[in-house]
Amino acid sequence: NFVLNTWYIWCAGAYLAEKYFNGEKIIRKNAALIAFIGFALSIGVKFYVGGIYLGYFLIVFSWLVFFEWMLYTKWVNTNSMLSKTMIAIGLCSYSIYLIHQPYLDKVLSWFNMLSPNSYTAFIKVIPAFTILFVISWILYSVVEKPSIKLGYYFRRKQ
Repeated sequence: NFVLNTWYIWCAGAYLAEKYFNGEKIIRKNAALIAFIGFALSIGVKFYVGGIYLGYFLIVFSWLVFFEWMLYTKWVNTNSMLSKTMIAIGLCSYSIYLIHQPYLDKVLSWFNMLSPNSYTAFIKVIPAFTILFVISWILYSVVEKPSIKLGYYFRRKQ
């Protein structure tokens, strides 16, 4: 649980943001394919090789490539359900960041009782993150948005 054990996750996001801001790409060709291969390898490494830390690095890299692909994809419609979902996740990402780590293991363990097989691991993540997203959206709506308004209020007072 030491903060520097997962420093690369935060750095990857900051790196992507900096590259995007400067109009540069990390992966120039076949980003979606590379992300998909990375996701598949991370599942295989984590569950069949036992390399949990290598799996973490692969999944972070895969998400980095996937998000870059999403940023530069021309066919993405900003009014689509996918775009709206990504925007909603982005809006409450700080709340997701704050609550996912302490509760993710507990939520996943609930689904492990239903199906302990490793090949269903990717299916268990969907309801687990859905639950954490709903909690994060509530925190975003009840805590983050009002505190941002309060900050604007105090800034105008100065």
